[in-house]
Amino acid sequence: MVAGMNRYALISGGRVVNVIMLDPETLGDIHGYDAIIESDTAGPGWGWTQEGGFTPPEPAANRPAAVLSRLEFLRRFTQAERQAIRSARAQSVELDDFMFLLEMAETVRLDNDDVMAGLAMLEGAGLLAAGRASEILSG
Repeated sequence: MVAGMNRYALISGGRVVNVIMLDPETLGDIHGYDAIIESDTAGPGWGWTQEGGFTPPEPAANRPAAVLSRLEFLRRFTQAERQAIRSARAQSVELDDFMFLLEMAETVRLDNDDVMAGLAMLEGAGLLAAGRASEILSG
């Protein structure tokens, strides 16, 4: 985690639509969501209710996960996004760890929890524009 920042799930329609890192003092600056809930585990696609809290998404039945080479995955980012990520890597242990995992992987599974969390982290850090994680996952 980044010092002074907490991880928050952004909720719309009972689903986590994004996860961001945010200074708790600026929480009131975020608008347009049904709820903003601190969570170390929930990710995009998770369900949420006030009564039951967070629930992980149901596994996709009988649907093979998209598997890409590292190069195919990284080509889903724009050149400007890739450059921004490389520039920011030295300042963030979380980002460095995500990129290290990508470097060690032979392939990238788009349904992998680390991949989805890493993309959400990139959005939350402002290295990807809002909605880009979803675009990258969907191709």
